[in-house]
Amino acid sequence: MKIFYYSATGNSLKVAKSIGDEVYSIPSLLKDENESYTDDVIGFVFPCYYGSIPTIIEDFIRDNQFEASYTFAIVTYGNFILGTEIHFEKFAKKHGLRIDYLNKLKMIDSALTFCETQKQIETAGKKQIEEHLKVIVDDIHRQVKSPTSGSYLMSKISNVVAHSYRKGIGNCDKVLTVEEHCTLCGICAQVCPVDNITVTEAVQFHHKCIGCLACTHLCPCNAIRVKGEKSKVRFRNQDVSLEELIQANV
Repeated sequence: MKIFYYSATGNSLKVAKSIGDEVYSIPSLLKDENESYTDDVIGFVFPCYYGSIPTIIEDFIRDNQFEASYTFAIVTYGNFILGTEIHFEKFAKKHGLRIDYLNKLKMIDSALTFCETQKQIETAGKKQIEEHLKVIVDDIHRQVKSPTSGSYLMSKISNVVAHSYRKGIGNCDKVLTVEEHCTLCGICAQVCPVDNITVTEAVQFHHKCIGCLACTHLCPCNAIRVKGEKSKVRFRNQDVSLEELIQANV
């Protein structure tokens, strides 16, 4: 089983590791030339971004070939997902990729302008994350095949949101500012999946940002602010280490 994942703050990596041991970081693989991947089982685990698919996932699906007898995809999300899972299924099909099992998992939302992170952490138990994850893992190991469960109306809305999201790509970092207590440690650059940050005498953003917010959530001194953020509290999945998220981008 090969599991391809993309994770900014650890939620999707947590899910990928729960399903199987052979996990591969999509940002890392995108640094290589196009590949063809073959296995009995191939899976994709990634977050919903702004009610749509992260562009980094689309790039990976579009630029590579996949062959498996059973293929699955899990979308992690916080407060809303719209029709992201259907949007992904249609995109995958367009590029010759059949999805046998498609599911979603509601986890802690890391969108700082939409929710207060501390409240998300405190109320995580209500989402029954581990219970729902156990069902998903069991389904995949039994190679359950499931029809699409999302709303096609929501999928159309996702298409509209996706268009708006893509238009904003590159400008996402314009809402970020770095406070004076930054130590120039360089962690923000190391966790950025698109090499948008360099750190020399200052932190510099290069306007390739996809809005994942890994740089601010994983900053050791909490020095990166987001315009309109609900609070200064940041998040990393407790079952994923900072080192794992750094290595995911090497």
